[in-house]
Amino acid sequence: MMVIIIVVLPRVRRVQKLTDNINQIARENLTGINVVHAYNAEDYQNAKFEKANVTLMNTQLFNQRAFAVLLPAVTLAMNTLSLVIYWVGAAIVNQVSVTDAVQRLTAFSDIVVFGTYATYVIMSIMMMVMIIMLIPAAQVSAQRINAVLDTKITLQEGNKTDAPEKGTVEFRNVSFRYPTSGKDILSHISFRANRGETVAFIGATGSGKTTLVSLIARFYDATSGEVLVDGQNVKDYTFDALYDRVGYVTQKAVLFSGDIRQNVLFGESRGEETDENVRQALDLAQATEFVAWIIIVSATVEKERQKGEKGLQLTEKTFIMVNDE
Repeated sequence: MMVIIIVVLPRVRRVQKLTDNINQIARENLTGINVVHAYNAEDYQNAKFEKANVTLMNTQLFNQRAFAVLLPAVTLAMNTLSLVIYWVGAAIVNQVSVTDAVQRLTAFSDIVVFGTYATYVIMSIMMMVMIIMLIPAAQVSAQRINAVLDTKITLQEGNKTDAPEKGTVEFRNVSFRYPTSGKDILSHISFRANRGETVAFIGATGSGKTTLVSLIARFYDATSGEVLVDGQNVKDYTFDALYDRVGYVTQKAVLFSGDIRQNVLFGESRGEETDENVRQALDLAQATEFVAWIIIVSATVEKERQKGEKGLQLTEKTFIMVNDE
């Protein structure tokens, strides 16, 4: 029994990591299906998935076979122990004089009670073994939960809600590097955009455009220098005050469950939730033709509500619009 436990426990822990690996590969295949087709890499991805799947299957088969042996082994031990107890007990009872009925009955009762207690002990051991088998999976899950709970918050909220200016963005000698990077992604960036001006950042993929605009919305804090919105350092704002001033359009738009109107009106806004404002927002986002096409091809409103999971987020309360494209 102990040999099985010692051999199987590490493999139970390994199953969790193998499951993560196969889920990751499956997710990559689904989210990157267009790229896989474009590069004619179906066979490569299938082989990659098959390798991970076979590894997981073999590990699980070994574990389940070991578990299949463990339960009969414990049952055999329990029955064998009962057999030995009653065998020895019968010999003890036979040694008692036949004429002494009380003594024989007492000895027989003691043997039965002892056998019952021994069965309880064996059953408890079997339950303990089953619990021990579940501990590795619980440990892996607990480690993941603790890793999230123990993560230190690096972005600390400020306490200011007012600003001396309106509709301005300024970078003052800003540099930034990711925690796992050995060099700066952005180095000594300085510029100012006033209200009504449009500033575009052009560069190759990976040059830091998305990182730069993410500093405005304070998805990260600058390594050095200052990022100012409306003349105030973004670190000094409360989160609500900062996001009231900045409208951020990501490269990958997200559609929440619900219909188009609900997604256009998503979030807080100073404007009224009217159809006219919805149409105006769609016009500003150049999405009117797209939405009209969806309505035409949708047979019912219910089908319209179930359309995709990618879309549009707009707000009417911002003075600064950041578009990451």
